[in-house]
Amino acid sequence: MRFLYLLLSLPVCYLVLVLILSSVPVNPVETGPIPEDGVLIYVRSNGAHTDLVVPVRNAIRDWQELIDFDDYREGNYRYIAFGWGDKGFYLNTPTWADLKMSTAVNALSGRGGTALHVTLYSGMAESDHTRAVWLTSEQYHNLSAHIEEAFYHSETGDPVRIDAVTYTSGYDHFYEASGTYSCFYTCNSWTNEGLKKAGVRTALWAPVEWSVMRYR
Repeated sequence: MRFLYLLLSLPVCYLVLVLILSSVPVNPVETGPIPEDGVLIYVRSNGAHTDLVVPVRNAIRDWQELIDFDDYREGNYRYIAFGWGDKGFYLNTPTWADLKMSTAVNALSGRGGTALHVTLYSGMAESDHTRAVWLTSEQYHNLSAHIEEAFYHSETGDPVRIDAVTYTSGYDHFYEASGTYSCFYTCNSWTNEGLKKAGVRTALWAPVEWSVMRYR
């Protein structure tokens, strides 16, 4: 009986930790005018998962030097979104209707591999699920390094694209990633870590979507 109580109490303890630690902010509040060297990025949410959305190219970073755009449908792209997460969840759950308990349990256990989901956009604007963030050039450099470090690179130094069905018929692809996914380090934790490295005010720990978006 004690074991049953302990088992039932784990989700409650986890939620309490999320509520407490996501309420602890890190990095100073952004104040003052937009920096002269400012780079506009976005944090995008689908209600459960968050992506980092950055310019395709600027003076600091040209993502076409890393990502082969020939793999994507032809278009005039201005923004590129990066989302990190459990590989099995990404590839086997294109919609929430496809979610299986075994997929979720395997992801939260940390036993599976990880992947990066990359999506190209011709434009981007603020909305209920998309928040704009201005970064200095130094901040954007740090964020870009966080994103690139998440890719698993082949012996030639290139990202390894996963041959899988895309979500948007050619506007997105999956790539092998580094790192381990678990209930303590989720897709949203990865987004939050990037924002922390960039010096943006965000949560101390943000394993769920709203704990990232609450500061946007």
